[in-house]
Amino acid sequence: MIVSKCPVRVSLAGGSTDLDPFLQKYGRGTVIGFSADIYCYITLKPDRLGLNGLDDKYVIDYMNREVVDNVEDIKNDIARVVLGRYKMKPTTVWFTSDIYASGSGLASSTAYLIAMLAAVQEFSGIKSKNSDICRLAHELEKEFNPLTGYQDSYVCGTGGFNRFHFHSSGDVGFEKIETRMLERFDMYLVSTGTSRSSTKILETIDPEKCSGLVKIAEDLHTAIKEDNTTRFIDLINEGWELKKKTGKITEDARVSKIDQELCSDSTVLAHRLLGAGNGGYFLVFTNRDSSIKNLQAKLDSRAIKIRVCSDGPTVMQMR
Repeated sequence: MIVSKCPVRVSLAGGSTDLDPFLQKYGRGTVIGFSADIYCYITLKPDRLGLNGLDDKYVIDYMNREVVDNVEDIKNDIARVVLGRYKMKPTTVWFTSDIYASGSGLASSTAYLIAMLAAVQEFSGIKSKNSDICRLAHELEKEFNPLTGYQDSYVCGTGGFNRFHFHSSGDVGFEKIETRMLERFDMYLVSTGTSRSSTKILETIDPEKCSGLVKIAEDLHTAIKEDNTTRFIDLINEGWELKKKTGKITEDARVSKIDQELCSDSTVLAHRLLGAGNGGYFLVFTNRDSSIKNLQAKLDSRAIKIRVCSDGPTVMQMR
């Protein structure tokens, strides 16, 4: 039995500049983000005496359970494309996570995809660098989500705090960032209580309205290098205000209400909605060790404290 995990991603600046329409128009994009200590897990187990070993069935367990004869009949997109790519024999695959992940804005589908790639490669005796897995994950995800950008696979799969550079040629580069700035704050995920299809939101993104997001990411990187805490917080808020103008990001009434509450709460230093928008989780910055009980009560929403995770995908074999 093989168990693998991959962290979810949190984007601080530059989201949407990694999308193909933006890169085709402007040639390059840049994203600053980190992998968080929240994981998506894949368990891979071919049995000898059960549905796999005796009946040649693929068993896929997630929110639903599928038992099928052929890979192409699997409805779970991630399991279908990965098992199909590697021509895996009948096996059982379990999907689990630390958090309710569907439509979360945390790139959970990509984290699952990378975790599954890592598990299948381990099972098949294939050794790959994380950068190769990131590239393959992006390629495979586009088979069922053609509007996906580059940042999801590279932020999840690289691990740590980084600035990524994306080019219309498909080339991707990155540079590590010290985590000292993030360690000055407490960071929380605040649920909107709403999930959404990222594809529907991405269809509304106007590349021309995203051009200012590159400057925000560049300035944020400078603020981090210069250790300018005030400028860092201001740029997170400026980036969020600009992001809201690029598409239907806060069209949902509950999302809009929570956004307004976070803007007015004195405990909150900065916040932004993660992912494509219109659902999922807000990222919230507060001073270290600040009480957020009143904020949670006011929002009627749970806040989950997060930290930077330094690892990308990891795999364990269990006998």
